[in-house]
Amino acid sequence: MELTFENTKKVYMEWFKAKGRSKSVLRARAKTLDLFFMLMDSRGLELISEITESDLKAFMVWRSEAINRFGRQNQHGHRNSEITAVNDIFVVLNKMELYVPSKPLSLPQVKAPSLKLPKVFLTTRDIVKVLKLVDISTFEGLMMRTILEVFIATGIRKKEVETLVVGDVYLKEQRLVVRDTKTKIDRVVPINLTCTEMLTQYLKALGKQKKLESNTVVFQKNLKPLPDWYLTLEFKKLGEKAKLKHGLHTRMFRHWVATRLVKKGMNIRCVQELLGHTSLDTTMVYVHLENVKVERELRRLHPRRDR
Repeated sequence: MELTFENTKKVYMEWFKAKGRSKSVLRARAKTLDLFFMLMDSRGLELISEITESDLKAFMVWRSEAINRFGRQNQHGHRNSEITAVNDIFVVLNKMELYVPSKPLSLPQVKAPSLKLPKVFLTTRDIVKVLKLVDISTFEGLMMRTILEVFIATGIRKKEVETLVVGDVYLKEQRLVVRDTKTKIDRVVPINLTCTEMLTQYLKALGKQKKLESNTVVFQKNLKPLPDWYLTLEFKKLGEKAKLKHGLHTRMFRHWVATRLVKKGMNIRCVQELLGHTSLDTTMVYVHLENVKVERELRRLHPRRDR
C-alpha cells in the first residue's frame, strides 16, 4: 500500500474512530491532518516516507504563528492537541506495521507559560526618583523623559515604543495606535495629559531637526531609529543612579500599570486589551495585589461573611 497523504488520513481516521472518540474530536483530528498534509504538499512532498524532522518543525512554527477565528494566537493547549495528532500519525502507522521511519519522528509538546509572579516590583516612589534624574533641557533627556511617560501611561512593550511612528500618535485625541505587536494585532491605547504634553514638546523638538513624515519613527538617536540595546542600557543607568535595589527595566512599567489599573477598579478584561495579551492568564501574571486588599475584598464579598 502506497502511503500517500490521502491513504494515510483514511487509515488514521479509521483507527482513531475505532477508539470510540466523539464526533467533535474526530473532526478536530481530521482538520489537523488536513492542515498538516496541506503544508507538506506545499513543501513538494507526496508520500509519508518523504517527511523529515525539519518538515515537522516547519509545521510547529507555522501553527504557533497562526491566528485563530477570534483574531488571536492559539494557546498552548490547542497547539499541543495538534502536535499530538501529528505525532499519532507515525505511532498508528508503526502499530499497523505500515511504516517505520529509520529515525523516530515526533514533535515536543509546548510548555504552558509560567504563571509565577515576578519577584521584582516597581513602586510609584521609584518612578518619581527616576523622573527627577532626567534633564529635559537636552534633546536626549527630553526624549528619555517622553519615553518614560509613554511607559507610565500605557505599559506597552519596549518593541512597541521603539517602532512607534509619527502617524500613529494622535495628540488631540490623546491616543496611540500600537502596531508591530507581539500578537500581530494592532490596538488603540489612550494616553494621559502628561504623556500628551511630553510627546507634543518632544515632537516639536524633533521636527526642528528633521522633517516629520507619517512613517517617521518617533524616538531616535542621532536621527536614526533607536538600536535594540539603547533603552535597556539607558534604563539600567537610570536604575543605578536612582539606587533602585532591583534595577530598572522597561517591563517593570508594564507590571506597574496593570496593577495600578486593577487596584483603581478597571475590569481585568480591559487591562488585557490594553496590554495586548491574547490570554487572560498572561495578564494575571502582571497584576500584583497586596494581601491586604485580597483579604478586605474576601471579607466584603464572601457569602458567609460575619455580620
